[in-house]
Amino acid sequence: MLSAPMSDRPDTRRDPSPCDTIAHVQAAAAGTDPSVAWLVERFTPLLLAQARTRIGVELRRVVDSEDLVQEVWAIALPKLRLFADRGDFGPGALLAFLARILLYRCNDLVRKHIVGKPRRAEASGDALSRLSAQHSGAVTRAVRGEAQSAVRTALASLDVDDRQLVVLRGIEQHGVTEIAGLLGVSPNLVSVRYRRALAQLRGALPDSVFEALPPE
Repeated sequence: MLSAPMSDRPDTRRDPSPCDTIAHVQAAAAGTDPSVAWLVERFTPLLLAQARTRIGVELRRVVDSEDLVQEVWAIALPKLRLFADRGDFGPGALLAFLARILLYRCNDLVRKHIVGKPRRAEASGDALSRLSAQHSGAVTRAVRGEAQSAVRTALASLDVDDRQLVVLRGIEQHGVTEIAGLLGVSPNLVSVRYRRALAQLRGALPDSVFEALPPE
């Protein structure tokens, strides 16, 4: 397994700027396990928040949020080379990439277990079988870690509508007009509420993964 020279390895001890995320993605794509762990620990709390919002009552019978997030990483990690070859992305772009995978997996599960018409796609079991024990352990630690607990507590301080808005606008990065139509409110109200929720989250957890959420 390839490892970056010690002098070239990203500094995992400090909170990331966009350049940190680029460095960790490039190192993780090259097989550097500490960078894989850094990415997993950093972004898993927001993926869990998305999963809890997206998994409805019927889907809870067949999947839980932690398993779904593990599937996301199993699919995403082998694809990090797609990002490693670029130099113009930041945390928000990586978050959107991960969030799309989670949303697609949710849609697949709905088609399979509720609608009864699964589409042809990579089976989650195939992806999970390629997730190494070390990487699986990193996801497990991130799911149970302090960062996840702190992010969940901060999100719980928002009302339910604002939490949904953070998922739709911040994590999945849908457009303001699209969200306004979905929620039956004005685009201006969507923007105002999102800015307010984002400020509250960043105030509660400065220099955290909430910095990866795009500004309005």
